[in-house]
Amino acid sequence: MGYRSDKITDDDEAADDEALRKALARYQEPAFIPTPPDLAMRVQARLHQEIPSASTIRERRVAPGPMLAWGALALLALIALFGGWGVLFDSSGPASALGELTGGPGRFVLVLTLIAKPLVHTLLAPGWAGFVIFVLGLAILIWGWRQLLRSITLPYSIGAGT
Repeated sequence: MGYRSDKITDDDEAADDEALRKALARYQEPAFIPTPPDLAMRVQARLHQEIPSASTIRERRVAPGPMLAWGALALLALIALFGGWGVLFDSSGPASALGELTGGPGRFVLVLTLIAKPLVHTLLAPGWAGFVIFVLGLAILIWGWRQLLRSITLPYSIGAGT
């Protein structure tokens, strides 16, 4: 082992560049063409000269809210359908749809279904009317809680400075 310097000199770089060109010539690669001297000026002239304002950027930005809400709603509906199928009809149905029951996601879904089954049957014990009343009451409580949170005025602005 000898002494090796990590500093590349101009002569080393020129020699490496020439060796690379010779290797490329063996494979009949195209010859090196220098870049036009005014390339940077042409590209810079085509760019926008002014920076857009924050309001313009905000207007151009696509709001992910509606698409995200519909995606979340579709995911919740799919989970509810799978869960309803597993809890009310066949416990191993959704689990076997996701794989084997002996391990992996299928077993996890089976465990969740078997945990939820007694809870749902407890809610359904008074009958479907009691379940509907329970769900409506829960919806009213959630709506009331949201109305309460909207009526509170904070001493500071959350979105200040944007």
